[in-house]
Amino acid sequence: MRVYYVFVVNDFFASFYNSKPSSLYKIFEQIYNLNKNDIVLGYRIFEQIAIPFNKTNVNEYIYNRHCMELSYSRNVNVHTIKNLYFDEISKLTVYNSHIKIKTNINYPTFIDSLRNFEKNIFVCDFINKDYFWLDKIKKETLV
Repeated sequence: MRVYYVFVVNDFFASFYNSKPSSLYKIFEQIYNLNKNDIVLGYRIFEQIAIPFNKTNVNEYIYNRHCMELSYSRNVNVHTIKNLYFDEISKLTVYNSHIKIKTNINYPTFIDSLRNFEKNIFVCDFINKDYFWLDKIKKETLV
């Protein structure tokens, strides 16, 4: 099981950490692992680095990309692909701060869907200690 967290990084931090994604990952990981007492500090750091998502735009974008597929369904901010032919079960949830993709495969369909949505997309899997800039990853790398 993979759980990807998708963030849009602002231009300044994207250019600064473009060649140092491990450092950017460590910042997001520290925010992810903060205890509840330090949540305000984490939010302050996060809002300096990341750009919030417009949930309506993201939901419409994902819906328009997949609405004609039989394996796709949507319930408000939750998008699901159950493609048994390719043995994929993926759930994308849209939040204001990030997008969360839970999947049973390394390279879910939603990763390709988000590739052209926005620039400076950074993807983290905190459980598996994995991270990448979306525009630099190829499907063969994750499979």
